[in-house]
Amino acid sequence: MSARIAKLYVWLTCLFAANIIVYTVVSLSKKESSSKSAGKEKFVTVKDKLWRTVDFSKLPLWELLSLYLDRRGNPILRNTTEVFNLTWPESCNDRFESATSKIHDFASYPEHMKDFVLSMHCRNYSLLIDAPNVCHHKPELLMAIKSQVGNFYQRQAVRDTWGSSGKVGNWTVKTIFLLGRQDPEGGHPNLSILLDFERQKHGDILLWDFHDTFFNLTLKDILFFHWLEEGHCPTVEFIFKGDEDIYVSTDNLAMYISGLNASEKQNLFVGNVIRDARPIRDRKLKYFIPESFYKSNYPPYAGGGGLLFTRDMASRLHHATQGIMLFPIDDVFLGMCLKAMGVDPQIHHGFMTFDISEREKQNLCTYRDLIMVHRRTPQETIRLWQEVNDPTMPCSLSDL
Repeated sequence: MSARIAKLYVWLTCLFAANIIVYTVVSLSKKESSSKSAGKEKFVTVKDKLWRTVDFSKLPLWELLSLYLDRRGNPILRNTTEVFNLTWPESCNDRFESATSKIHDFASYPEHMKDFVLSMHCRNYSLLIDAPNVCHHKPELLMAIKSQVGNFYQRQAVRDTWGSSGKVGNWTVKTIFLLGRQDPEGGHPNLSILLDFERQKHGDILLWDFHDTFFNLTLKDILFFHWLEEGHCPTVEFIFKGDEDIYVSTDNLAMYISGLNASEKQNLFVGNVIRDARPIRDRKLKYFIPESFYKSNYPPYAGGGGLLFTRDMASRLHHATQGIMLFPIDDVFLGMCLKAMGVDPQIHHGFMTFDISEREKQNLCTYRDLIMVHRRTPQETIRLWQEVNDPTMPCSLSDL
């Protein structure tokens, strides 16, 4: 038998085996979808055991919707999604009522959690204010800062201190602010005229057409990644993403990225990494997540006060977000995306998401090894920036 004929036999054998596997998966899935015991939906999945029956009625909503998305994106199983008994809204204007029917205690959810569930199907929001010239000077380091419409003082404090544009070491730095809507109907003052003046003066604001709430911060990440994917700021190599109430040592940040080699940049996603975290079940806290919505532990994630990644990682995260169901806590959502990508976030002790002790705050020398600290008021940020960068101070960064 010639080598060519032998290869043909091997190829035909593999093709036959693949067809058997596909037939088995589809047959078992359809069989399970048609059999319901006491009104409980079930399906077959591969985990731990070869075939394991899972009861849909016992799954928390986030896991149920994630399985639905997985199956809907599978060319073999997409025609079996009727077993989930879900009606996916056709537009962002439609409320996700079908999802609420899967939560036995939905009526007890806090109002902000209810709002999130009813709109968690949507992630496509138009850009109301763009910043087309924000990267005119071809920055290599972009500081993407989450802000809110009414926080003019915080944004200006950032611009006047660590977020000022220009050269830091060998790096050209530019700051951009990420915002959502805060409408007068929601009890907010109408600040559109002031915001338009700020836009014209600074040209560093991105505003999207979604309600800017704590549980919608995840949308800022998704929409910002999409904005980058459209070709904005092509010269940017590194992105620092953080909150508006932090203090950043841009000198230390520039020094850190300058020392990275090619292999260290490959999967760079660095910050204050939190591991083995569990959802907060205390209803009085803003991080409260009901058990009927999400039950598992959180994957490793970096605290959102401030974190650093490469432009390539931003692109990879953009693609990963398309397959991950929205989660109301933005830090955790990015951790879920990293897990799906097989990337482990890296810890750096210079990222102080949970601030430093009161004693350390009094010693300016503390800041010589830090990249960011959380939290600071606009007044504290300005004062700290002036003191740390005072050339007469023995521990000023310029002396290092």
